[in-house]
Amino acid sequence: MIELVIIFIILVVLLGIGFSILHLSKNSSVTAPDPTSSTFADSHFTPTQMYLDHASGTGIAINESTQTVCVIQSATRPPHFVHFTELAASFILKNGEIIHTTLRTHPQEYAAMANDLQGQLKTKAESMPSTSTGNTQNQKIELGIALLGQESSIHMIDFLDMETKEEGIMFTKAMASTKHWHHLLSDLIQEANGVKASSESVQPPHRHAPNNAALNR
Repeated sequence: MIELVIIFIILVVLLGIGFSILHLSKNSSVTAPDPTSSTFADSHFTPTQMYLDHASGTGIAINESTQTVCVIQSATRPPHFVHFTELAASFILKNGEIIHTTLRTHPQEYAAMANDLQGQLKTKAESMPSTSTGNTQNQKIELGIALLGQESSIHMIDFLDMETKEEGIMFTKAMASTKHWHHLLSDLIQEANGVKASSESVQPPHRHAPNNAALNR
């Protein structure tokens, strides 16, 4: 009788272990949700490169074959798609200070708008209070993308916003990622500078003057 009880207990234990292994294997087979599937659900845009900051909901994506850039403004706002000829400028900001800039230089009207947008960004940055308290402080690295559309605007994308040491691991990785995207956009801006203003792909912008442009998140 005791032997039967022992065998029964062993069988119950083995069945429990087997059930646990099966349950874990099912859970491990479930893939994490793809952010692109929801972000671009209502579009035909397929990114070849993408960055998304989950804390702020801001991000950027690019399809290099179509030279289309997508600016992700937040988790609740629809993404903004532009052709590379609509790029006006790209900026890297470290703790509110512009440290790298690429501006449109052609056509002349686009160049003037890019300079106006840069001026607005500098004014906003200069008005921000300094957070420097020593070697360890809240470090903020952003990519600013100036677009030429119905309303010229600058969209800010967060790459770092946390308390850390400057030139530490997190800071260095965030800066490298920001520079990567800045270089991608800079290449597109330089290419757009070479597109003739009379080309059908670039029409002179008919919109409000950019001195009322907003800085968007």
